[in-house]
Amino acid sequence: RVLVGRQMVPFSYEFLVGAANIDFVNRSRVVRRLGPGRRTGAAINAVAGPVRLRGGVFNASYTTDVMGQETPQNVRGGLLAAGRAQGNVPIDDGGSEAILGASIAYDTPDTSDQVEVPGRLLLSADARIHLGRVLVGGELLYSDVVLPERFQSLDGTTSGGYATLGY
Repeated sequence: RVLVGRQMVPFSYEFLVGAANIDFVNRSRVVRRLGPGRRTGAAINAVAGPVRLRGGVFNASYTTDVMGQETPQNVRGGLLAAGRAQGNVPIDDGGSEAILGASIAYDTPDTSDQVEVPGRLLLSADARIHLGRVLVGGELLYSDVVLPERFQSLDGTTSGGYATLGY
């Protein structure tokens, strides 16, 4: 299936699940801060049995310049390439399952002379286990900001994670 338009970037299970089906009232703060969210672009979704593969190219998502200022999307150039692999593994006949996923994304650096916006590498690994009414889930996210050469002395690495336990 090919999708074109404004859509969720295939990164992080929590963003790809509709708001009515997330585990709690709000999405994780870590995912909202580090994940690319909704962007305009083109994506391909492929399903083969319990495996789902997604990938696409979108408008750039990282809009904070080197000095930490927000930059409007129409001022900055760049693209975001993202991919995700997910497997749904049934545990028993009662509907219990494990959902395992991994995502990667790269936000290209700005190439215009108007503003210096760095690129960013994003990595994510997540797992969810539904055992009857019990849910155990979590995700680890890693972001490495690719700074322009004159700012290489700054540390651009951020990471975070979350765990959920629900009944």
